[in-house]
Formats: sequence, structure tokens, C-alpha cells
Amino acid sequence: TFCTLDICISRLEDTGTVDIRGTVEKIRAQRAYSIQMPDQYVFCHRALAEYAVSRGMLSQQHLAMLPPPIEEDSD
Repeated sequence: TFCTLDICISRLEDTGTVDIRGTVEKIRAQRAYSIQMPDQYVFCHRALAEYAVSRGMLSQQHLAMLPPPIEEDSD
């Protein structure tokens, strides 16, 4: 998950675009079982969106359109 974020942040800075799914597919070609759970995809999308907001690349309103973070059960 963190490798995906690192690569996507670099691409976002360089090109202004991100392809999370394509990045995951390339990583999986070298490292099987990378990012498999839906909550990992949600985390990547939210983290990248929040990064883009912090850099002024995206407005705060875009975060409201994303699914809420998945809460861990604390029991």
C-alpha cells in the first residue's frame, strides 16, 4: 500500500495525474498479492486525495465525494 502511495505521489507531482489501478497492476507483476482488500484501495484514494488537497491540487469538496475511511473494530 505504501509503495503504491509513494509511486502515485511522485507521478502526481510530475504529471498532475494518477492511475492507482494501473500502478497496483504494475506492482503486482513484481510482487504478488499487493493491495487486495477493498479498504486498501479506499485508503489509497483517500490518502492521495488528502495529499492533493494539502498541496492545493484539489479542493476540499472532492474529499466529501470519497467513501468515508473504514474504521477498525477496537474490540
